[in-house]
Amino acid sequence: MVKVSNRKAVSNLALKSYKANRSRNSIAILAIILTTILFTTLFTIGTGMIESIEESSMRMAGGYAHGSFKYLSHEQYERLAKHPLIKEVGLSIYAGEAVNEKLLKRYTEIDYNDKTSAKLGFNFPTTGRLPMAKNEISTDTVTLDLLGVPHKIGQKVTLLCDFRDRTEEKEFILTGYYKGDPAFSAGIITVSKEFIEVNLAGRGQQYYKNGDSIGSCQAHVLFKNSRNIDANMMMVISDSGYKVEGNGENVIQYGANWAYFSTTSEGNLSVWFAILIGALLIVFTGYLII
Repeated sequence: MVKVSNRKAVSNLALKSYKANRSRNSIAILAIILTTILFTTLFTIGTGMIESIEESSMRMAGGYAHGSFKYLSHEQYERLAKHPLIKEVGLSIYAGEAVNEKLLKRYTEIDYNDKTSAKLGFNFPTTGRLPMAKNEISTDTVTLDLLGVPHKIGQKVTLLCDFRDRTEEKEFILTGYYKGDPAFSAGIITVSKEFIEVNLAGRGQQYYKNGDSIGSCQAHVLFKNSRNIDANMMMVISDSGYKVEGNGENVIQYGANWAYFSTTSEGNLSVWFAILIGALLIVFTGYLII
């Protein structure tokens, strides 16, 4: 093919055509610019709304992990956590419940959360740090307000801890806190690994089926993406030598995070249908403007 240097001629023709119909072409250019701005703005707003709804749902669901494996022994946790499908995993150990009279109207759980688990569950302190010693805790500001404790690192906090087999009053030092949401019906008080080892000695192999979840582990996981969460979790269970259904110690309970739109096909279809309708309206509006 012979290359013809006609760029200058084409430019001249385009310029003459524009000058011949200056008003119409100026309006057309303005319409295209306005339509582009409309598309960009609406898509930005739409994306922001989806992310906002998703984040709000995640907070209501208790975190942004794709899912959680529940009521595990330490051995089960270690085996599941090594699966190649899992990109990130956080450990949580259920220690009991704070049953102070001031907390009776708001269920308040006592847990150990490692750094990853605290971040996935929105429990990571924005002021201070996670507890390290057996007499240290971190929690949210709503729990502190109910207990009448000032939002200040180093404050003493007295808790009545229900370990199911006994209830003990213990004094703690506040090492970290974060803003709580009054709309949440439950609170989380995070304790240290040392607290678990001292107060739950010998209870780290308990299973929920035995009616005692104290000392059980939870694995909060993130995969590479939020597609097929349910299928991925079942694959992790089966590949690790456990079962999803039935009875016995080899059965693993799990939960997929419903906050992700892709978790269920029903939610996925409704969301994408709404997005499709919105996109068609935007295109039609842009056509009319031009």
